[in-house]
Amino acid sequence: MADTKKEHYVPRCYLENFEDAEDRIWVYDKVLMDEPRHQLRINIGFENYFYDIDFNVLLSKMDEEKQEEIKQDVKKITGIDNWDLITSTILKPKYIEKEYMCKLEDLYGPFLKRIIGKSYGGNDWVIKNCSPFSEDEKLILAIFLAVQIVRTKTYRDNLRQVIEK
Repeated sequence: MADTKKEHYVPRCYLENFEDAEDRIWVYDKVLMDEPRHQLRINIGFENYFYDIDFNVLLSKMDEEKQEEIKQDVKKITGIDNWDLITSTILKPKYIEKEYMCKLEDLYGPFLKRIIGKSYGGNDWVIKNCSPFSEDEKLILAIFLAVQIVRTKTYRDNLRQVIEK
């Protein structure tokens, strides 16, 4: 498995819908307040190793009693009694990126395309009088939006501050 360096907190399948004929997107950095830049999708909304978590490093920062408590909790949650098996599969540093976010985007990309396609077929009467989404599509969209809120850098920074306090 290749090492992923650029890990996007804004899904690439979302960003591709804003690309122009040059496969680029106009972006504005609201922190730096620079002029808008014309960038490739791969270079937008990412941070190097953003989702990588080395669980053993986190554990090493705890006292031994707390480490053992956490290990027992993880074993109970996963139903796996072998700690080495847990750390070599579920708790791999790339697990979130490779086993969760990539698979989620594989589902989200085509779904988003369908939703966008439906919106182009609507006129004012259809938009005002018809539901553009089925109840199932609303649920799927709600799940993707909830995941997107949690996967942002701001959410992570806020969570880190709460945990530290």
